[in-house]
Amino acid sequence: MTKLRTWRERRGLTQSEAAARIGTNQSCYSLWETGKRPIPRHCIAAVHRATKIPMKFLLGVP
Repeated sequence: MTKLRTWRERRGLTQSEAAARIGTNQSCYSLWETGKRPIPRHCIAAVHRATKIPMKFLLGVP
């Protein structure tokens, strides 16, 4: 999930700070950011609201 990392780095946030804005913890956020785990469907809207990353991308729609 490189878009998450790009979003976070452009804002000068740590993973913990980014996770807090989304409403999750740092360990979950790290797994999403590295692509080791997909963002759970129930968290997609919160990630979109915090990051403004398009929903299509977050849902994996081409």
